[in-house]
Amino acid sequence: GQPQDDISRGLLSPDPAVFRATARRAFQMKLSDEPTLDIAAWRLQEGMNSENSTLIDGLAYTCLMIGNSRNPRYRDWLINISRNARKGKLRRHAQDALESIPDAQVEQFTGRSPASQLVE
Repeated sequence: GQPQDDISRGLLSPDPAVFRATARRAFQMKLSDEPTLDIAAWRLQEGMNSENSTLIDGLAYTCLMIGNSRNPRYRDWLINISRNARKGKLRRHAQDALESIPDAQVEQFTGRSPASQLVE
């Protein structure tokens, strides 16, 4: 529905402040649908080496959101972020999110760009 589309657009925003505000809202709304989480996970990968503290804050919220979802689809993805993100804050948040996610054998998120799924 409409709020979901706004969240998707906000999570894809190139503006770090818009992205952070949207990620915080998505976290507070406890969103756990895969299309939204896919976008969040994709942005994590895209921004994992950023030095922009606003963007890093937003990415920390996306980690929280994925952790809240308890969706094992993002497990390998988070392991990668927890080991390889440039900022310690982001590595810690990815590690924390991992602790909420069961170690189930499911198909893993592979990081196809979600922009292709967004219909304007």
